[in-house]
Amino acid sequence: MISLLWNIHATETRRSRARLVLGLINKLLKWTRMYIRITALKCRGLRQLGFSFIDPKCKISCPKNITIGPGCIIGNCHLYALDKIVIGRNTIIGDGVFVCTGSHDIDSDGFNLVTKSIEIGDYVWISTNATILPGVVISSGAVIGACAVVSKDVPSGGVVVGNPGKIIRTRANFPKRSVLHLVGLDLRQALQQLLFSNSNSPGSAEPRS
Repeated sequence: MISLLWNIHATETRRSRARLVLGLINKLLKWTRMYIRITALKCRGLRQLGFSFIDPKCKISCPKNITIGPGCIIGNCHLYALDKIVIGRNTIIGDGVFVCTGSHDIDSDGFNLVTKSIEIGDYVWISTNATILPGVVISSGAVIGACAVVSKDVPSGGVVVGNPGKIIRTRANFPKRSVLHLVGLDLRQALQQLLFSNSNSPGSAEPRS
């Protein structure tokens, strides 16, 4: 009976370890794709001031107009850089966000193109599906809520929601640290679980009959 229970547990341990290995391989492939993408963007003029995570699916127009500070997480968003886009350090831009530097003059005969730069400060979080319109300056520590449309400058620590975006409160204090643990911690945990699973599993000792 003990041997049967042991064999069942050993089988589950091997399956769990296999899932960890597959998960780790998927994460490593994602990071590899990201490095290849960043290298290609740098060849086209992207300025990256230190390491940041850029989702391989992120759509970037005119990378030569974009500067990204260190410690940022850039999700599956669209950086439409007909004019300058400057992103500070330790900032998060979520999936579906549209950062748009281009518009059209509605009073001109041919809807002439108008461009204005966008500046996003340090420790900013722009949540899912938000839209940042031309000429906006988002100061450090600000938070932009999901689906918000930002057409005016946001002061330091401001929390903006809605369409049109409105400031509903100001953050008195905000963390000033790297946010890369949000995309790196799971990878380290997977490595630790894989490397040290033997010491925590009964498979490291012989079963008793």
